[in-house]
Amino acid sequence: MVYGRLGAIELKAVAHHLSIPVSGNTGRLTGTRVHTPIAVQKEFDKTTPVLFRALCENQTLKSATIKNVSNR
Repeated sequence: MVYGRLGAIELKAVAHHLSIPVSGNTGRLTGTRVHTPIAVQKEFDKTTPVLFRALCENQTLKSATIKNVSNR
């Protein structure tokens, strides 16, 4: 555990995609932004069963903060 990260879950990968539909002819916007769900990948640890149960029971997380922390 790194100082200052107590209670944090280390993520191995985060994926999210955003697309903005545009006309191939004019280049103008043809719709609104489309977001995909955020997908996270993590190691199996003590939080895995808790998160898995929440997923299986269709629970909504009230909040989540994702921080990009450099190891440098």
